[in-house]
Amino acid sequence: MASRGEFAIIRLNNPPVNSLGLTTRTYILDQLACAQSNSSIKGIILVGENGTFSAGADIREFSNQTEAFGSPMLTEVVDGIENFAKPIVAAIEGVALGGGCEVALASHFRVAKASARFGLPEVNIGLVPGAGGTQRLPRLVAMEAALDMMLTGKMISATKALELGLVDAICGLQEDLLETAVGFLTKALQDPQFHLASRRASLKTYRSPSTESIQLLKKAEKDIQKRWPSGNEPKIGIIKALEAGMKGYAEGLREEQRIFMELISSSQSRARRYLFFSERKTFDLPKSNKTGHAIKKVGVIGAGTMGSGIAICLLRAGYEVVLVESNQQGLERGLTTIKGVFMGDVSKGRLTVEKAAAIKSRLVSSLEFSQLSEVDMVIEAVYENMALKKEIFARLDTICPSRCILCSNTSTLDIDEIASATSRPQSVVGMHFFSPAHLMRLCEIIRGNQSCVEALSVVMQVAKKIGKVAVLVGNCHGFVANRMFFKYASEAQFMVEEGCSPEQIDRVMRQYGFAIGPMQTGDVAGLDIQWKVRQELGLTNPSKRDPKERWCGIGDMLCELGRLGQKVGKGWYVYNKNSFTPNSDPELTDILARYRSAHGIIPRSADSFTDQEILERCLYPVFNEGLKILEEGIASKASDIDVIWAYGFSFPVWKGGPMFQADEIGLEKLLLGLKKYHELFPNVHYWRPAKLFDELVKKGNSVLSYRKSKRSQSVTGLQSKL
Repeated sequence: MASRGEFAIIRLNNPPVNSLGLTTRTYILDQLACAQSNSSIKGIILVGENGTFSAGADIREFSNQTEAFGSPMLTEVVDGIENFAKPIVAAIEGVALGGGCEVALASHFRVAKASARFGLPEVNIGLVPGAGGTQRLPRLVAMEAALDMMLTGKMISATKALELGLVDAICGLQEDLLETAVGFLTKALQDPQFHLASRRASLKTYRSPSTESIQLLKKAEKDIQKRWPSGNEPKIGIIKALEAGMKGYAEGLREEQRIFMELISSSQSRARRYLFFSERKTFDLPKSNKTGHAIKKVGVIGAGTMGSGIAICLLRAGYEVVLVESNQQGLERGLTTIKGVFMGDVSKGRLTVEKAAAIKSRLVSSLEFSQLSEVDMVIEAVYENMALKKEIFARLDTICPSRCILCSNTSTLDIDEIASATSRPQSVVGMHFFSPAHLMRLCEIIRGNQSCVEALSVVMQVAKKIGKVAVLVGNCHGFVANRMFFKYASEAQFMVEEGCSPEQIDRVMRQYGFAIGPMQTGDVAGLDIQWKVRQELGLTNPSKRDPKERWCGIGDMLCELGRLGQKVGKGWYVYNKNSFTPNSDPELTDILARYRSAHGIIPRSADSFTDQEILERCLYPVFNEGLKILEEGIASKASDIDVIWAYGFSFPVWKGGPMFQADEIGLEKLLLGLKKYHELFPNVHYWRPAKLFDELVKKGNSVLSYRKSKRSQSVTGLQSKL
């Protein structure tokens, strides 16, 4: 333990984020004991090494309760800090998150670097703050602010923390944090009014008056029940702990501990923790021996919704962007979209006028491909048409420098065929953004047969820099995301064909946890998106379809009638002008009746479709296709599939993802279900069970533990080379 004058310095040093594992917890209490026995020590400064205070508990320990709850537990540490007989200052830089924030809350003073951030994000892993956070925070800040921090899990800046009363002083970026903390504590001890008990949060009452707190908590619970009808246990748990805390700190702490222990063993928390680590594993690719060139200037082809969204992502990350469009009207529309987003950021205080001007200076727009002659990377974002994409890539091949990486934002098309239009297929990579690109976090990175390791590595790094969760996948129709989603959407349409209503299907899937169901998802995305894909594949032409394969043409029919979805006010539902709310449409009932009559389909009664049948018929094809994707090596591991579905299609995070759920339900049960539906619908290919089911069931293995052993041109094979 070091010292600075009469103050002891306790340094948290558990790289990379100073997580509060058992060893670190023991260290803190040992150091406090040494300081207590040393009469020359008048106070303690608790500071983090490695440029950060602490990102909280070691989440990996939660799967091993011997370590997670081994003595001393984090509750013992924070109580030891708060009840220490000498004043303790938490000197915070980097982040103080979760348990790290709770350590700071238990300290008697908090001094923060101006760049520091604070948060209690436990709700994101299916938990409540478990070391007094629900009780100390509302005793230091107003209830509204405490609720917002805990229910959203979002971080706040040091400036905001000072404004709320969470920190006592801010240290400038150029100032020495430790020196500032020493000066602050020296001054505090010289204050004749100073009394240690007054600095202990547990001895305080809630900052907000009782009547105001009660109203806020009731409103928050009502809003949560309405917005998240399922998977809301951690949020409701936070409110219950806060309500208990109104009776006193001890009562509130007991309720917090009860809820925490109940949640930590729940399937929801296990699922959320699994996704937490799965997201980080998507970037866990070994480095190539060769380093790719630095990317500074990026070209974007197409200024439509997708292209302008991609340009916004790149500009926010600091890249120079050259936006190319084929016509002036489209270009101006795209520029208006881009300007609107950044001006919106300015109006909301997220961006200064000066920074917005600096961003604008990095954007060049043009109708000429020649402007792409000096870019380091280009992302094509035109609509899904192979002939058009090949024409564009052939032009890029002659214009862009040899070092340039050529990317296609395709959602379904063959990357190898696109690459064949160039003399550099090794430099062609797929980047499947999700719309709107500047808001959706997922990006599938598609490896073509000849895509080189260096190009893939650079593209993954760019995706990470622009804030995307990038998942490396193999090349096949639809890749991972859409290949699975098409089965989900297709079976939903089959049920409508048979007599189920779109409202029934969407209601069941919302109750399961999706933000919106498959029918409304189609409307939001645009029914013409999949229609164009089907046209590209020739599937809208009956003569080109496999006569043995069952086909549902309702989606095509709606598009032919101009019902393209929300953007035109009608699809599966009708929408009022400037409204996102879906409304049932009596006209659709007549359309469906005519369709069934024309195809000789006798519908079932709507009430004959149980919720369980709807769930199974929507989800079982997704589970099945996921196993086929693993068999083929299109995805290297099950967790990649789950990340794709969590971030691409809002699969409920408290259920972990389709592959996580496959294991939760049980592979034997799923296999029986698939066989049942395959017997009912033998001419629907996606009901044919994946061969991998038999292998896993026979060996008693889980989907999550599966790793493809064969090394080929699959993503699995690629990772062995990276």
